Amino acid sequence: MKTPAATPDLFAPLPSVPSALALRIAPEAQRKPSARQLWVAVHFPDLALEALERDVDERRPHAVIDGSGSAQRIAACDRAAARAGVRPGMALNAAFALAPRLAARARQPRSEERLLERCAAWAGQFTPLVSIEPPDALLLEVRGSLGLFGGAAALCERISSALGCRGFNAAVTLAPTPRASLWLARAGRNAVIVEPAALTGALATLPISSLGWPQASCALLVSMGLGTVGDCLRLPRDGWTRRLGVELLEELDQAMGRAPEVRRSYQRAQRFNARFEPAVEISETDRLAMALEPLLEALGRFLKGWQGGVGSFVIGLRHRVAAESILRVGLAAASGDARHFMALVRARLERYVLPEPVTELRLRSGPVLPLTFTSGSVFLSRRMPPDAAGGVPRLVERLRARLGEEAVFGVCLVPEHRPEAAWRVAQLDSTASGRVHRDRTGNTVVRPLWMLTRPEALRMVDGTPHYRGPLSIESGPERIETGWWDGKDVTRDYYVARAARGARLWIYQERRAPHGWFWHGIFG
Repeated sequence: MKTPAATPDLFAPLPSVPSALALRIAPEAQRKPSARQLWVAVHFPDLALEALERDVDERRPHAVIDGSGSAQRIAACDRAAARAGVRPGMALNAAFALAPRLAARARQPRSEERLLERCAAWAGQFTPLVSIEPPDALLLEVRGSLGLFGGAAALCERISSALGCRGFNAAVTLAPTPRASLWLARAGRNAVIVEPAALTGALATLPISSLGWPQASCALLVSMGLGTVGDCLRLPRDGWTRRLGVELLEELDQAMGRAPEVRRSYQRAQRFNARFEPAVEISETDRLAMALEPLLEALGRFLKGWQGGVGSFVIGLRHRVAAESILRVGLAAASGDARHFMALVRARLERYVLPEPVTELRLRSGPVLPLTFTSGSVFLSRRMPPDAAGGVPRLVERLRARLGEEAVFGVCLVPEHRPEAAWRVAQLDSTASGRVHRDRTGNTVVRPLWMLTRPEALRMVDGTPHYRGPLSIESGPERIETGWWDGKDVTRDYYVARAARGARLWIYQERRAPHGWFWHGIFG
């Protein structure tokens, strides 16, 4: 049985527990920042291992290998392997000699890319400017976010704590330039440096082997007796250019803030798309609802990161033989509430029959929509259900989930004087207009909410229209003569009448012979 290595839910709420990862905070980090930009670098040294699936037995050592044939070497290893003496860069045969039970897996670059993208999407809650630095790091421009998270040191502490609780081994640093922050993180220096003047001292002791420079360049520098960034900064620029070219010199200038550096911002997905393959086939709707719950919760956290909602989402159910089943869930108003999504899905599944057992579940959302936030009521009872404040849109969504999309709809008015043609079926939303009409002079006229599909003839007794007794006229007439252009013209005089039992009816008399009386609607 396989289980994800160390990739728990990235979109879970941030924990409030203190970080187990101590940060070396420079004294200037407590002062007001003066740099134009501040960059947080997050380095994942064990990303290759964290992106793999491992055995449930955590006591067994695990490692990721690079290369092929006799050139295979250890790229990353877990703590159990490290305790046995296995180290990154070690030959695979040597690692097996130290740890015979070592579970060695080939590196999966695509899985690492996907995991890094998920981390980038998760980091969007701290700043909208997130950059992916392949193969194992992120950069966050956080100058505008410090006030929201209590300052530079508190922000780094929060990121470290959150990643640690999710099972990631990460080094978090902050510096005024992106390259300096990245170098410090890849060297394992959990530092917080705010002032540009402190960069020289912080970078001086970094070994050149941690900068990601070509091996040939590093070997040349070592042969010259240079082993740290400080040694490189003391070299004459002309001599450096002749021996090593301008590229590495430009990187040094970028790290020190002497040259500009452009970073591409990571663009988060506009739609949620996830799938889940259960361990066993699902043949009951109750179990199907339980399997869908984590996907819907992930959708809610995705929308929380966007501060938005969706107007619909689609659930795909794959089977062994039958074609994929599609369940479409529409919302009357945009929402990002995962609990409400789950309630709609459960209501929909109550009347759904699975054609075959489900082997895979997919969840796809519509585009992210902006949410309209309103103030809650001070007097809202604690005993009311969580979705009680949703009003009519939530009621419509629950009815559609139980009865079907086609069973619940809205109506809207059209500019037409004939009552039977003055409305049409429309999408029901919270902005639906009321039934207000005006006559030709602009005065408001009353219309009943309940209109008959076809007017019904009224019985006449001694010249008075009857409906379960005589009708008394309260107001009218309102004359309607229109429709001559389409061959469905009407000539009627409408009245509001009171029935013997108190009901108010909307009736009319034909102006053409035989001048019959008809009942057309009833007022609420």
